[in-house]
Amino acid sequence: MLDNRGNIDLVLLQAAVESAGEAVVITNMDAQITYVNPAFERITGWSRDEAVGQNPRVLKSDQTPANVYNDLWQTISQGRIWRGTFLNQRKDGSPYRVEQTIAPVLEGGRITAYVSVHRDVTERDRLESELRAVTEEKLRLAEQQLATAREIQQRLYPVQVPEIPGLDVAGVTFPAEATGGDYFDYIALSNGRLCLVVGDVSGHGLGPAMLMVETRASLRALCHSSGQIEDIMSILNTLLVRDTLDRWFDRRA
Repeated sequence: MLDNRGNIDLVLLQAAVESAGEAVVITNMDAQITYVNPAFERITGWSRDEAVGQNPRVLKSDQTPANVYNDLWQTISQGRIWRGTFLNQRKDGSPYRVEQTIAPVLEGGRITAYVSVHRDVTERDRLESELRAVTEEKLRLAEQQLATAREIQQRLYPVQVPEIPGLDVAGVTFPAEATGGDYFDYIALSNGRLCLVVGDVSGHGLGPAMLMVETRASLRALCHSSGQIEDIMSILNTLLVRDTLDRWFDRRA
């Protein structure tokens, strides 16, 4: 917008403002609108002829606190730029949210006018609100599912403690997250002996919890069909290796 002598090309400047996607408003010192660009007409519903001579408060809604306007006026009257967000209303009364910048126009160190640029962010805010609602709902459902998984897992732990003469037996687990991979159990073997089981799946969370459930189911089934610990552990190991990824327990991963 500057020529070879550093002067502003006013024609080009006017064309740029007229073509801007954001609403541009200029007011005089009496807070009367002296200029609006086409974007202002499109966003607000007020034509240029209707807007010129009006006070910008024709856009004001009851949704913006008075202290916001007080801060605005104090800032620009001191020659500083103000930035903020309003909930304005269009000519037809419908609300719209804007991000607005208002700056004093200085000539010879004296304020002679004010220029405002505002962008309609109604649609952006609506989409953000919808996205936030969807995210919160998904989070709620995920938390609900985790709570259910935790309840199911807790029910799989032994409720009754076996009575063994000369021994006090107790077991409890507190997962770091909603679910975990800790496992303990009391399983009666077919030969009359009792198997005390303690296990800890690597990591914590839903994945280890699922592996813990599989381990419990397989181990209980094997213990009822065989009385030899060596055979039970060998078969259980084979089953778990088959159902898990190599990298889960690969120290090089």
